Amino acid sequence: MAHWSKNNRACKTTWSTLRILDQLNAVFGKAGDLKMKELTYYNQTSSKDQRASMARMLSVQLDNIFRELRGARYEDDITGDKAIGSMVEVLTTPDATVALLAEKCDVNYKFYGEEEDL
Repeated sequence: MAHWSKNNRACKTTWSTLRILDQLNAVFGKAGDLKMKELTYYNQTSSKDQRASMARMLSVQLDNIFRELRGARYEDDITGDKAIGSMVEVLTTPDATVALLAEKCDVNYKFYGEEEDL
């Protein structure tokens, strides 16, 4: 399982943004273990293409909120397409966890208040 910590900006921002978007209502401590198939957007009766479309829409929403409202910016050598594609990959994997999604987001974004590498 991916590392899930209240001290990690990516974890906290991913969790709180998913809550704002009404994708989950779990408290932080339990949210990291939630699987993609347990989030609101994931409809088990939808086709694979429909779920991919929903995952893409959610990824775009996450990207916009991270950057436009939460002060994140892309890491060096990361584009919007790469960041969104990375989230779609996780969001379309039914048993992937919210912690894994946050880990992918951490790789792709510098979140507001993260310390810079010296």
